[in-house]
Amino acid sequence: MKKNIPDNDNVLRHIKGSWLDAEKNTVTSEAFMLREHEQGISVNWLEHDIIKYPNTKSQINFIRGSINLELKKSHRFLKLNVGKTKNIIKEKIKKTIIIEHQPNKHDNSHSCIAIEKNKIINKLIALCIVEEFGKKDNLIDAAS
Repeated sequence: MKKNIPDNDNVLRHIKGSWLDAEKNTVTSEAFMLREHEQGISVNWLEHDIIKYPNTKSQINFIRGSINLELKKSHRFLKLNVGKTKNIIKEKIKKTIIIEHQPNKHDNSHSCIAIEKNKIINKLIALCIVEEFGKKDNLIDAAS
């Protein structure tokens, strides 16, 4: 069952190390590009079950356990605030994006940022990152 995620809540995007620019210490816009078969950017809703997962560490570890990916040391999780992300896109380029909860049988927190293919939107979303988590934060147990 799809539903819009509240503006005060946050989503988490898993990215691979090649989407990081080590020289500039930034995330590249490639982290938010749509692939050919995608209708939106796959993310996870952090506060999807605030009672069961009351803090950031428990939320990230739930998501980490739900995604079907091999996590590596270079991988990161990026936290985006839903309202901030929607507002910046609307303010800068007058486009509306939808961030909605789209749970599936493997991942109850699965969500999607529904966007069109647009490099400007990708760059703007990259500017909306609130926080970044990796192995160094002891919040995820990525493989070495």
